[in-house]
Amino acid sequence: MKTPEEFLSDNGFVTAAEIDRQALISSLLSEMEKGLKGEPSSLMMIPTFVGVNGKIPEGSSAAVLDAGGTNFRGGIVSIPPSIEEKCNQPMPGTKGPVDVDTFYGAFASEVKRLDGKATVEKIGWCFSYAAEATSDLDARLVRWTKNIEAPGVVGQYVGKELLARTGAKGIAVVNDTVATLLAVPGYILLVPVLGAKAVALVTTASIALYAIALLFIACRRWATGAFEGVWITAWRSVLLSMPGCGIMLAVMHDGFRLLSGFSPLVQQFLVLAVGGTLFVVSWLMLSYFFQRHYYWTVLYPLLRKLHPRKPREPRQ
Repeated sequence: MKTPEEFLSDNGFVTAAEIDRQALISSLLSEMEKGLKGEPSSLMMIPTFVGVNGKIPEGSSAAVLDAGGTNFRGGIVSIPPSIEEKCNQPMPGTKGPVDVDTFYGAFASEVKRLDGKATVEKIGWCFSYAAEATSDLDARLVRWTKNIEAPGVVGQYVGKELLARTGAKGIAVVNDTVATLLAVPGYILLVPVLGAKAVALVTTASIALYAIALLFIACRRWATGAFEGVWITAWRSVLLSMPGCGIMLAVMHDGFRLLSGFSPLVQQFLVLAVGGTLFVVSWLMLSYFFQRHYYWTVLYPLLRKLHPRKPREPRQ
């Protein structure tokens, strides 16, 4: 796999020597912060009005559109999850300039093809471009990206324009990032409670679970003799500590974001306390279940101090 520097250099953008990663990261963070504050920025942090409340009835289906960077797609999405009548076509404006009617005409034809095949009358439209969302689930296109050439559409409310050309009874236009966020079950459960912090929480939990699952497999192999004779003591320490390290990294990665409302001192204390506790717990659990002799050998001095009368001898 190529590094970002190699990719940019191979495609004639800049040479590896010209890239300053830290400067790029600082610039991106700065632009994101400006966007969140509503200040002029190259990264627009546009709010959305889409919620996750309510329950979709079993057996319902809806016509959906996806305006992507290269293709646009149409299909029928059903609950339980399934996709039927899927069709991919070139995104209008990718092959050359198109006028407003040609642009919307392509999507209107797809809506007509799907007409009568869904139980829900409202259309869902995933729109992968910078657009200001409205409370009635429409969106006004701010600007095109991805080399789309349809200048007449800029500034229009795309949902309203498509409805006028199809006669459909309703439409919900959602940004692709928001649509992806809503598609993850963990986010669906947590976003109403935690808001944006749910992203950090789910990321942390995912990294921690991945580390535990990976080391569970490794420890199973090691316990059955897969690593016999290869610096056995070192392997014990490494394998039993790795999931705890992964959990600590996950906590440190997003812990400060989750605790953004607290003072820096409290943030550091809580992150270290939670991360350290989870590290110790993971080590104790893995060593107890997979290498109990090593578990008692390591803990014997501590147990002897806590229970001087009845210490537990290491098993042979």
